[in-house]
Amino acid sequence: MKAGSMSEKEYLERLGGLFATLKSEMPQASDEEIFSIYRERELDLTIDFRLGTDFPEERRQALKIIQRQVLSHMEELKSSLASGKISANDYEQAIQRLVKQIKTELAELLSKEEMEALCGQGFPGIPLDPNLIGRI
Repeated sequence: MKAGSMSEKEYLERLGGLFATLKSEMPQASDEEIFSIYRERELDLTIDFRLGTDFPEERRQALKIIQRQVLSHMEELKSSLASGKISANDYEQAIQRLVKQIKTELAELLSKEEMEALCGQGFPGIPLDPNLIGRI
């Protein structure tokens, strides 16, 4: 294991207890508030495990900003679909545009090796464009 990395065992243990820990730390918080904090801490754990505990704070914060923007956009899209403002086809196209935007933003922030460490060979079911990684 490289210096500054977290073992898979530690990652899974910390991830497994994360929600319960947050719930006990914030007994008055709503589930929505807890899930919001959970997502950010889950990303921190994933960064620690996949990119190393010494991954630069500035870039870590940039990943969190991307995550918040994506989640916000997803909520807007789900709401628009549920209210009938957009069709299922429009929703699907918007998701594909969002995925492309995420890939572009990650490629601007991460090296090819970091991108592969964080995302594997692609997002589930959505291969990363090898021409995009590390070229932007």
